[in-house]
Amino acid sequence: MTNMRSVEDQRFRKVMEKAAQGFLIHQGFKPVFVNQAYADLFGYPDPEAILEMDSIIQLFGPEDHSRMLQYRDKRTRGEDVPETYEYQGLRMDGSRVWMENFVSIIDWGGEQAIFNAAMDISARKKTEELLRESERRFRDYAESATDWLWEMDENLRWIYFSGRFGESTGSAPERFLGRTRREFIEQGDMVYGPMTSRADWDRHLADMDAHRPFRNFCHPRMLPDGQIRYVSLSGKPVWDDDGKFKGYRGTGANVTDQVVAELGLRQREVELRLHRDRAEEANLEKSKFLANVSHELRTPLNAIIGFSDIMSNALLGSQDPDRYREYATNIHDSAGQFTEADHRYSGYYDHTGWRTPVFQ
Repeated sequence: MTNMRSVEDQRFRKVMEKAAQGFLIHQGFKPVFVNQAYADLFGYPDPEAILEMDSIIQLFGPEDHSRMLQYRDKRTRGEDVPETYEYQGLRMDGSRVWMENFVSIIDWGGEQAIFNAAMDISARKKTEELLRESERRFRDYAESATDWLWEMDENLRWIYFSGRFGESTGSAPERFLGRTRREFIEQGDMVYGPMTSRADWDRHLADMDAHRPFRNFCHPRMLPDGQIRYVSLSGKPVWDDDGKFKGYRGTGANVTDQVVAELGLRQREVELRLHRDRAEEANLEKSKFLANVSHELRTPLNAIIGFSDIMSNALLGSQDPDRYREYATNIHDSAGQFTEADHRYSGYYDHTGWRTPVFQ
């Protein structure tokens, strides 16, 4: 029986020596077996370099020494300790490597020993650190951004708002979390305005129901004190690897100042258009006035000029005073018509600031 056990131990040893997995067996931290794969993990040329150590504690980073000693002592006393744990190993050249250890108690040569199966998890730890850094970066951006970030689940219920949401919208995030946009609409909590009509809201809801992306959907919000704030939302649908809709992620912004400025510009354009129309109407009236004045004054002036030429040049000779008296009378009557026309075109000053004729 003893010989059979010895043969089995020899076979077990040979299997571990050839394994690609790193194996180490120790008794009270004194190594009694190390395979080549384990030596390679720590940068040693061969297992003998580790077997010569008095304690494998030097393979652990100093910050882990206390924890490893506690694990050893508790395990030898039969107390519960983790069977799998991570630590930073110290390689022969002083560099570090992240290791994951799988530990169990075995019989080695008739005595209790600790079996260690080690795995290099440096690449995994680096990936995890990159993910944590990405999450930290995301949180920093979310908390410091002038806009806010939001997220909906597959049922279009809000599940997340970043820190600036309350400050920007004047509403507590808790009022929206777990609820859908449609629920608010059904409760009448929807504000229309010059920037957002009912048709705009219907199109927005249709986009979300169809899981389409949307950009810069601007709508007003009524605050408890009656003030109006305008917010702009952009959203992108999220899908899993199987193409299943998982919700929305997007950004929001307080655009009240921009909207107020735009509405003011629109009002100013309306006022300018009104003034322009009034000025065009005044110019038309002025043109009509000048045309009428020219027509009304042309006839008497022609008579005055004609008869004056006849008299001043004595075209009828000097022997016909009756004829000249008749012409003088015509000149007088024509001048009277001119005075009457001037009276008819008297006027007043209106809002345009210039004199508008009144045709009497």
